[in-house]
Amino acid sequence: PVGTYRTSTNDVCVPCSSPGSSMTTLYSAVSSPSQCLCSAGFQQSSASCVPCEAPMFKSFIGNFMCTHSALCPPGNTALTLFTPATDTVCGTCPFSNTFKSWIGNDPCRSCAQACVTGYFTSLCNSTTVSPTCSVCSTCPSPGFFVASICG
Repeated sequence: PVGTYRTSTNDVCVPCSSPGSSMTTLYSAVSSPSQCLCSAGFQQSSASCVPCEAPMFKSFIGNFMCTHSALCPPGNTALTLFTPATDTVCGTCPFSNTFKSWIGNDPCRSCAQACVTGYFTSLCNSTTVSPTCSVCSTCPSPGFFVASICG
């Protein structure tokens, strides 16, 4: 079976490693312990396999090194974060009036929350560019201001 090799002396299947450990084979009926490889989520270290450490991952069987997980580009957020055996999956900012102008796996921010007190979002038409903030001011009619925007 997969995860074992067959000995040449007494034709017995021997597990590549102890139950629940990190070595397996690509095929059944392999004939040598040298065909035992690190499972997904593990990398080779000397004669054994060790887990990928954050933020690293490896999604396939083999004695290769783990690689860095993806960082989402501007305008994208992490839909699913990496695990030792899977990479981060990025997707565009999922809601209208949201943006993310930096590289990373952070969530997209609401355009309405992008400006500091005393300013309001006057332009938010891109998921990759920070919104334009304008100063709150009184309306042309004396004594009035836009309360829903400038509070």
